[in-house]
Order: sequence, then structure tokens, then C-alpha cells
Amino acid sequence: MDEEESLIKRLAINESLGKTRISVHMQFVRATSNRTEADRIFRRAYLPQNWGPIEPMDRYFTRKNPTTERDPMIFFTSDLHLGHANVIRHCNRPFATVEEMDEVLIRNWNQKIKANDTVYILGDLMFRNQIPPDEYLKRLNGKKHLITGNHDRDWVKKCQLEDYFESVNRLDYISDGRHQMMLCHFPMMSWPHNTRAYMVFGHIHNNTDAEYWPLICRSELMLNAGVDINGFMPVTFDEMVVNNRKHKEMSLTLNHVKEERT
Repeated sequence: MDEEESLIKRLAINESLGKTRISVHMQFVRATSNRTEADRIFRRAYLPQNWGPIEPMDRYFTRKNPTTERDPMIFFTSDLHLGHANVIRHCNRPFATVEEMDEVLIRNWNQKIKANDTVYILGDLMFRNQIPPDEYLKRLNGKKHLITGNHDRDWVKKCQLEDYFESVNRLDYISDGRHQMMLCHFPMMSWPHNTRAYMVFGHIHNNTDAEYWPLICRSELMLNAGVDINGFMPVTFDEMVVNNRKHKEMSLTLNHVKEERT
């Protein structure tokens, strides 16, 4: 028995078990990857049985393409400073112009973030930008939650935040089902449940010279969401953990080298 005959027999068995036309149709779509071929075989099996014209299957069922679709995910980012030319020099970012920086940051964002993903932005999304905020925001994918930073005071007054953000807060406490997290633009030295919950922050970019850095460096629960240490893109929790560990290890190595030279 060839594959086509086998599929027709399976459909006949399902019908004999009292399956509805729609449920049989849906099961048949799952059994073949070729939508046109599925319709052809389905018609051969059922049109002689006075079922009438077959309606488009998309009305009842949409297959998920495993190569292009996935379940919604949660991402974190901070301190993009869209539109801010001086941040390139201040943080030694690898961009020649602010226009290049903006385009790379937006492209990286949209390559990772899909429409149904959730993104927590830990502040300083834009600063001193000449382009209107709406022009940036409408280009960024995902369901966005803004934790405001010190450089968000001006641009947030120039757009309707409810059009682009699910929430806007100064700080938030969330769980992703595996981890509890305190979210704040500024790194906090104390936070709720600080023996097990994570402190996710921004603000400091890639700076390791501040006197508080050794405290952050020693804590595995303090995670910097800033783009400067996360590949200039939003990251998952697990990616953020790995990037922070590497950044802290590099900091310890550089400090050791400095001490040897002195």
C-alpha cells in the first residue's frame, strides 16, 4: 500500500470512529507537510461521500513551522542610548556614527525578538535623540516593559507610552517561572529576597572602575542587562548569566594585570 492509500485508509478509520470533518481535516494536515498535496488527497478520500466543497484549512488550523516559529520567550536589555552620539566614545562602542549604531541595535533587536516575545528594558532606551521616539519604538518588535532610567525623562514625554509599552515602572519584581528578579535601572545593594532573587540592572554600561564594582563582581545574583556587555542585543536570562560571568572574569583578569604593572 503506497503512502497515499495509507493516508486515505487512516482518514476512513477516523471517520468511522465518529471524528468530525474538521478534526479529521486537521489531523490530515499534520500527517503531510505539503498543503496542496494534502488538499488533493483529502478531496479524493471524501468528495465521493457527499461532504460538499472543502473550505480552506487555514480557517481551522495553522501549522507551526519549527524552522521559523517558536514559543514566546523573555528577554532583557538596557542602555541602548539610541540617538546618543557621545555614548560611542564614552563606552568605546564599535560604531563610526550614531546612525550606524542605531541601525545595528535595531537590527540585532529584531533578529532576536519576535512579535509575541516579552522584553524588559532596564532604562536609558534613548538619549539626546534627534529622531522622534515614535520612529524608534514602532520599529522594535515584542511586548515591551520599560523600567525607566535617568536618561528616559525627556523622550517619554514626547510619545504616547501606552501605544508601545505593556507597562512603565521605576522598578519591578518578576518571575519567569524559574527565577525571581528585582528589576531596576540602578544596581541595588539590597533587594527583596536577596539570597535567592536576582538583581537585574543597567546604568553602569561596561564600567568596572567604580568603587562599588567589587561588590557587584563578587555577586552571582547581580546581573547587568546593558547592551555593552551583552553583544549589543537583548538576551535571555541564561545568556545574561553567561555574559555577566565572562565580563566579571575579564574584569578580574585586567585588574590583576594592572596590579602586577604597579
